[in-house]
Amino acid sequence: MVLIIVIDILRPASPEDRLFALRVEMKEARVVADSCRLALEDEAADVLAGDARIDSLGRVIANYESLDPRGVPVDSYEAYIRTFEAYNDGIPGLGAAEDSLRTHRAACVIIIDHHNQLADSARALAAELGLLQEQVRE
Repeated sequence: MVLIIVIDILRPASPEDRLFALRVEMKEARVVADSCRLALEDEAADVLAGDARIDSLGRVIANYESLDPRGVPVDSYEAYIRTFEAYNDGIPGLGAAEDSLRTHRAACVIIIDHHNQLADSARALAAELGLLQEQVRE
């Protein structure tokens, strides 16, 4: 292993070898970026579902509260309290889930930017080596 490192220092990799290495790294980065994107989509769907559940509970609470101008009827009060507690219990979890989603989105942006930088480097090196065909504009 030390011999390879010494040889690489004495004889730098050819542009073709660098391009090959960039393409390998870019493919690996693409897998990570795609995985991050899919996980982010799943997490966003979970947050939306949680948000919809909280909204639904809020509408149920409003319905209980609108049954009688004097307050929630006695025969509905126990169900009203359970719904109200479920609503209150769900709010902190929803906030935490939204915070987590923002954090994961920021991490995915970094991962995707890394992939894009690798792709730009590979494209520039391929152009330098004359491996890209010019696009004909019509």
